Amino acid sequence: MSGDLMIGDADGVLVLPRAHEEAILAAAEEIHAVEESIRAAVRGGRRLDEARAALGYHRLQTRKDA
Repeated sequence: MSGDLMIGDADGVLVLPRAHEEAILAAAEEIHAVEESIRAAVRGGRRLDEARAALGYHRLQTRKDA
């Protein structure tokens, strides 16, 4: 649709409906913040799987409206 957002990289292209822009950007910002915290925990000596579990990374991969 006209006005939709397109984002691409070497792995592919996504088309994001403009009507969902705010929700998509909020989710992306939350994921980015948690990923930064995971990286900091790993740099501090924590195992990756432990850091992901402690910071709830897997819940970020679940649709909120599902």
